[in-house]
Amino acid sequence: MAPGTRVSKCQISRPILIGNDAKPLTPEERVHAPPDHTHTWRIFVEGVDGEDISKWIKKVVFKLHDTYNNSTRSIESLPFEVIETGWGEFDIMIRIFFVPETHEKSLTFYHRLKLHPYGPRMEEEKAAGGLVESVQYEEIVFNEPFEYTYKLFLENPIGDGHGLAVESEPDHPFSQQLEQDEADKLDMAMENVKKTIDTYKQQLHELQSQKPPIS
Repeated sequence: MAPGTRVSKCQISRPILIGNDAKPLTPEERVHAPPDHTHTWRIFVEGVDGEDISKWIKKVVFKLHDTYNNSTRSIESLPFEVIETGWGEFDIMIRIFFVPETHEKSLTFYHRLKLHPYGPRMEEEKAAGGLVESVQYEEIVFNEPFEYTYKLFLENPIGDGHGLAVESEPDHPFSQQLEQDEADKLDMAMENVKKTIDTYKQQLHELQSQKPPIS
């Protein structure tokens, strides 16, 4: 099979993590930061469970807010990350370029920079001294990959050998089981909200029906 030949009827998935962590600046750090900055933060693209993604990712380009000097940052070696300071949250465009041998087009993702603790982990993040983490699990799918990509992933298997590192580990932080558990919790919460709204609607209807008629 020639190197430029695609492997037909084949699909390979490879997981990555896209996210950021952040924490309030210490008094010492504030001395060297702009006066309005409140946090230090890191935006990153990483492999799951420490996988060396540089074998198939050539570079990652991060597009920060235009108020940053050199707002487009091109990172061409591990770790694929940018460390900065700031005060506000904004969307970061992340473009992933694959090594030339894969013949794959670049992919674009977006991540909302999170600096402040809120949501389900708010109390946990406050207890950790304000350390905030916001990470999303993504799977890059190669449909009918070229022979180079196919052999690369075949020789460097992870997880179950098919490129999905967490499917068979129900206690993994990015497993499908935990994702389903979170979805079930959201469904239950939405059902409780609906029941509460229906209860208040019923109470309002009863109060309105008890009002004496206006003469």
